[in-house]
Amino acid sequence: MRTFYHWLRYQREREDTVGDFARDVFWDCQAPRTSNERTDWKRFIEIRRLPRLYNGFKQAWQEYVERKKEDVTD
Repeated sequence: MRTFYHWLRYQREREDTVGDFARDVFWDCQAPRTSNERTDWKRFIEIRRLPRLYNGFKQAWQEYVERKKEDVTD
């Protein structure tokens, strides 16, 4: 599995909070695109003043972590 940002790119078509977050992040050049650290992404949301997207981030991060676990066990 690649970076969280790479995974997010494939979530942009979703019609939920994860999709909203993915679309906003895709266009933001300040996103920590190479980071897989939750703290970096959380700080990005706080600095960019994107509290409306925090729920999408939490859900996306949880799904991403679960996917990484599946990739390791496969």
